[in-house]
Amino acid sequence: MHNKIIVILGLSVGVLLAGLAAPQDDAAPVALYSDDNLIEVSAEDPAVIAARENARRQYAYFRRAFRNRVSDGSQYQVKFPLRSADGQVEQIWAEVTELTGHGLDARIIGVLANDPAYSDAFKLGMKVEIDPEEISDWAIFKADKIIGGWTMRLFVQTNPDKIPDPVKMMLAAGAKELES
Repeated sequence: MHNKIIVILGLSVGVLLAGLAAPQDDAAPVALYSDDNLIEVSAEDPAVIAARENARRQYAYFRRAFRNRVSDGSQYQVKFPLRSADGQVEQIWAEVTELTGHGLDARIIGVLANDPAYSDAFKLGMKVEIDPEEISDWAIFKADKIIGGWTMRLFVQTNPDKIPDPVKMMLAAGAKELES
């Protein structure tokens, strides 16, 4: 079954925030939009799957960075599936405020970093609890770089003219940090 994914790209608090929405019952292609621009990609695209797998494989980096964070204005966010009462699932960003537990008891506590596209029951800033096994991406937004953000990197690669140059530069700088 093909899922429909909507990717919202925008600048918020000086950093890029992206949301990935996927209604379960829709066989339509993926839609990417920035403001009034719309681009379609496949929800089962190997590059989308690889981006999600990269984020999960590198999650230990995020966890360590969050636990060792300093007060420098950085934002730590994860993308996860938010389920609405009517059964729609939207991959959305949450700003992490706490990591609790270990192993099967681990949880990510945070607040929604953007308003969901498919549910009025959830709002920007609403508290959420997330199972780390469900995350589809993570990003650390620093003043000069974005570390992680594999789904964002994918959309920069596939739609470079839709992404502002400063965001591209921040993602490139963040990629270098992960390589070191």
